[in-house]
Amino acid sequence: KDDSMYFLQIINDMGGLPSSYVPKDLVNITPHLKTWGKTPICMTRTTAVQLSTMMQDMAKEKLNLAIVSAYRSYTEQNALYKTGSKTMNSGSFDRVAPAGRSDHQLGTALDISTLTVSGTSFGTTSESLWLQNKI
Repeated sequence: KDDSMYFLQIINDMGGLPSSYVPKDLVNITPHLKTWGKTPICMTRTTAVQLSTMMQDMAKEKLNLAIVSAYRSYTEQNALYKTGSKTMNSGSFDRVAPAGRSDHQLGTALDISTLTVSGTSFGTTSESLWLQNKI
């Protein structure tokens, strides 16, 4: 199926993606953008271009993001859900969506932090405030 049909689909606990879905235009951003660690991180080309522009705008204000994760296959999301749902309980998906129910599988969602702050305290950073004011 054409990738574009999935961009119009609601991905939540009521509907999701097939296990075979992989975006056709995934690119590895690790050599080009700041990432958390050395593991290759992929996302759609369009998402990567927009993210790069945003990160350049932030850098002009001495703000820096680090990309923690982006595209996850159905199999990767399933493993994360099995592990994470046992320890995280704060949302409709216990903070980790089941496989096929995560925007990460589209290659358009990403988890972010800074190079100096991890996970739970990101919401208090200047980078977080900048993003909140731009949305």
